[in-house]
Amino acid sequence: KTPSTLGTSQEESTSPSSLKDLISKGIAQSCTYTNEGSNGMFYVSGGKVRGDFETTVDGNITKSHMIIDGSTSYIWSDDAKNGIKMTFDASATPSGSAATSLAGSFDAAANMNYECGVWVADASMFTLPAGVTFMSFGTETGVTPGTGSGSSQCSYCDSLTGDSKTQCLTALKCN
Repeated sequence: KTPSTLGTSQEESTSPSSLKDLISKGIAQSCTYTNEGSNGMFYVSGGKVRGDFETTVDGNITKSHMIIDGSTSYIWSDDAKNGIKMTFDASATPSGSAATSLAGSFDAAANMNYECGVWVADASMFTLPAGVTFMSFGTETGVTPGTGSGSSQCSYCDSLTGDSKTQCLTALKCN
């Protein structure tokens, strides 16, 4: 399905699995998934993850993206100039609950029918986009998702639009 997926010499598999499981396999792979109202593609290699998602709400399609590199996750959408950068406990898996919370309705621990194939890793897939400013959340700023609805935390979300704003408000429990 993707140009960077190896050809017919490699098998594609479809089975219930979680993103955490895919990461723990330690092999470079690309996987597609479809879930209620959303679909996407994950690229996994060397403990890094990139996710590209399309979510449809009320007929509007939002394209969002996520990169997890070590203990830092970056989340942004095509229609926003700002994204979210979050550092989480390095002893947790790269798809820990904080990253899952910021990704909105996507649950990295949930079993889904991923269709995966071996992928020739492309380091450029894990490069942050130019023109997007990432606001930090997590230990380095003292702002930790899920710790309350302080107005200073929630006011950051006002600078976002679309799915990014919804994800931010949900993660900070501002609703």
